Amino acid sequence: MFALIIGIDTYESRDIKNLRGAVADARAVKAYLEKQLGVPQDHVTILENEFATRAAILENLRSLANDARIQPQDPIVVYYAGHGSEMEGPPSWEAGGQYANIQATMPYDVYCQSGSKMVDPIPDRTLGALLDAISQNKGNNVVSYQEIPTSHVYLTVG
Repeated sequence: MFALIIGIDTYESRDIKNLRGAVADARAVKAYLEKQLGVPQDHVTILENEFATRAAILENLRSLANDARIQPQDPIVVYYAGHGSEMEGPPSWEAGGQYANIQATMPYDVYCQSGSKMVDPIPDRTLGALLDAISQNKGNNVVSYQEIPTSHVYLTVG
């Protein structure tokens, strides 16, 4: 088994309300995998707070698809605890109608400047494409769980 675990309590932007418990939840998942299921520590990556940037999240998801240690059909867990959001999708994306929104995951550095660009949330379609790439390369054995405050929980198995 391999896992990418993300927990974000504090955000770089002062406009985003900090959370309590997302990092603790991420650490509890990591402890469960390692202590109860016997997953080796080097098979579990955890990104917390300032280490859970948009670039780091995307890079770690891509690396799961290309990790030579992961054999076809090895179980892969992707866990996220932190803020989520809805936003307007780009006009070219089908999102269920003219006024329909897409879901998005909020990395630590969302809505902050990175060089000359503003850091965007991670759209659901981007996450879906990355999870699909993992599934294509490693088998249909990926479980993704997002724990989003205010009772929004999204579970994707693919």
